[in-house]
Amino acid sequence: MVTVWGRILGEGGDGVWNATVVFRPVNAAGAYPKFVLSEGDGNFVVEGLTRGKYTVVVTHRFYEVHTFTMDVARDEYIEVALVRDLDHPRAY
Repeated sequence: MVTVWGRILGEGGDGVWNATVVFRPVNAAGAYPKFVLSEGDGNFVVEGLTRGKYTVVVTHRFYEVHTFTMDVARDEYIEVALVRDLDHPRAY
């Protein structure tokens, strides 16, 4: 099994708290996606991934959805920079 860990970044490189990070297998029949929420500093850890190709989706209510494909072959660190959703207010 493989672990991917990393950090979700917002404006100015600050960590984004409570972003949803989803790893969805591309060609694995019957496989379920794995998801986690980022911590206060933007850090996250997804454990127990099988080797293969994944669609990674990162969402947060104040940012645009960020989607990319990733080949997971070994334990790896990634950083994902989000872009603010300009149609959404900064605070409620």
